[in-house]
Amino acid sequence: MTYVKRHRSPRKPKDILSLALRNLWPGEEIICTKRTYDAVKDRLKSITDSYADRRIETIKHGATWKIWRTA
Repeated sequence: MTYVKRHRSPRKPKDILSLALRNLWPGEEIICTKRTYDAVKDRLKSITDSYADRRIETIKHGATWKIWRTA
């Protein structure tokens, strides 16, 4: 009997930021540090533009940033 080793193709990594923003309810927020916000701020605009039915705001609160869904 011959066993065949199946080659699994690697899965495409998921975009955690877009999943988190998509699953936010109105009034919910994501809190991140300045370092994290600097890493995602360029992608944040493109992701929010793709969701026409959602409105996402950012607020600086001390040393942290709040990314929250307003509508």
